[in-house]
Amino acid sequence: GKGRARRSLSPALLALHGSVLEGCEAAMDRCLRVRKPLQWQEEGKVERMVQSLVPSFDDNYTVKKDSTLEKSVAMEKKLLRQVKREKKGAERELRRDAEFLARERDRDNREAEDARRAIRKKNLAWMEDQAGTFNQQVRIDKGALTGAGSSIKKSAAAVLKTGKRGST
Repeated sequence: GKGRARRSLSPALLALHGSVLEGCEAAMDRCLRVRKPLQWQEEGKVERMVQSLVPSFDDNYTVKKDSTLEKSVAMEKKLLRQVKREKKGAERELRRDAEFLARERDRDNREAEDARRAIRKKNLAWMEDQAGTFNQQVRIDKGALTGAGSSIKKSAAAVLKTGKRGST
């Protein structure tokens, strides 16, 4: 393959190809002569150390927000933070108490409404029972009792016949 490609090149390109090839070989020889193999550096030659990314921890370190302030100012800030913390705690307790009272009030209202609903249901059942009994009596003795509009026509006819109102 390579010989055939060179034969197809023009003489000017062949000359250029040869000179480029010689230049590359000379540069490669220079690099190989100058190159030194990798070696450990001596201790004195190390000028700059690589920064360690491992954090250092102090076991006895305590976090103090006001370590740089004067003692009186630091104490004042500490007490203000404590007051703020206590205030938040008191607000939280009041909110919980209000929620508890609201739940209890809702439960009491629900119980009272259930009791009223039961009384209404009982009264309605009694009224329905009374209406049923009355209607049953009307059906049994049609002449003696009138009710629920069952004898309007009869009473109107009786008034026309007798000229008197009411049943006798």
